[in-house]
Amino acid sequence: MPACDGLNFRFGLFLGTLVRIVVVILLVLILISMGSALFFLLADRSGSNRTARALTGRVGLSLLLFAMLMAAHYFGLIGERL
Repeated sequence: MPACDGLNFRFGLFLGTLVRIVVVILLVLILISMGSALFFLLADRSGSNRTARALTGRVGLSLLLFAMLMAAHYFGLIGERL
């Protein structure tokens, strides 16, 4: 049975690392969305709604990140510290 416990431990470490990578990717995407919204706000004079779409995307990514972190904590993939 110890081999099975070791496998479960390694799989848990893999999932924890995967969660960390996804969190970093989502944070980078959120920052890119904020930057593009700022660019559209300052540079776009045509009155289009690109700024609103970029900010809507940021809110969606933020909600996805929050839900993913809550689910990962619930299932024990992350501890108190990420």
